[in-house]
Amino acid sequence: MTLQELLASIAAHAGWACQKDAAGRDLLTVLLPQGRKQTIQVEVVQWSGVPLARLRTVIGAKSALAGERPRFALSLNGGLVFGSLAVVGDDLVMTHTLMLHGIIPAEAFLAAAYLATQADELEHKLFQADRQ
Repeated sequence: MTLQELLASIAAHAGWACQKDAAGRDLLTVLLPQGRKQTIQVEVVQWSGVPLARLRTVIGAKSALAGERPRFALSLNGGLVFGSLAVVGDDLVMTHTLMLHGIIPAEAFLAAAYLATQADELEHKLFQADRQ
């Protein structure tokens, strides 16, 4: 299954939007309760010649975190069902990687839904906003 086929399957199943941004990156827009949404960037990466699907969503700017908030955010990593928290550039993100070959669309859907839900909750707790 190609990345485009996977994204089309997830978007059709969930009723989410699937599009490309101005730079040509694949995006899933996950619709959440109370009119909130979370955008997940999906890209193919290679490891030892194996194609992987990386899901990444921005929670907020790392530079906006002060006090105990960075430690709180990182302390959550051990309890996450899917993915992990990381810093990419100035962004605090959630990221998860799946093997693309033989991927099960239901597993990718579940991972994307979990990342979106958790990132949105953290965004609200840490930044009191819906930026993504």
